[in-house]
Amino acid sequence: MQHGVFVFQPNPRGSFGQGEAFTRAVAKDFGGGDLRDILAGVDAMEKAAPIDDKRLGVYGHSYGGFMTMWTVTHSQRFKAGVAGAGIADWVSYYGENGINQWMVPFFGTTAYKDPAAYDKFSPIRYIQAARTPTFIYVGEGHGIRDAAHKAHLKARILGWFGKYLGQP
Repeated sequence: MQHGVFVFQPNPRGSFGQGEAFTRAVAKDFGGGDLRDILAGVDAMEKAAPIDDKRLGVYGHSYGGFMTMWTVTHSQRFKAGVAGAGIADWVSYYGENGINQWMVPFFGTTAYKDPAAYDKFSPIRYIQAARTPTFIYVGEGHGIRDAAHKAHLKARILGWFGKYLGQP
């Protein structure tokens, strides 16, 4: 516990390190099963530690940034969110990057043949359901590289959570 908070770092289905079947368990279900895993983990943590359910925050980068955006558009449980380098629109992402072939096995098709298959997992399509204040950052490629920028980002993230979750 640092800064008066508990940090839970789940390894939900779709993550690496548990074999190929575990990684592919999000095929045609980006955000669905992995969000259920994360919420179940939060439930377990709340039983094991003195966690205030009224002060939950969610934070992720890359796929975790996508999961943060998915979470705040599919749950009202979290009071603040931070998403870094996340994907809000899978169709747009498919067309903008040069590595889109990894996506075909997970979505079952290309975004050009069936954009609806990608759209249904795009957090932007559910933005009307979002109520959680969410800080979104991007820059310097896929991450923040410069040490001074990293320090500034850390201060901004802590400030964001402090503002919306309150100080311990």
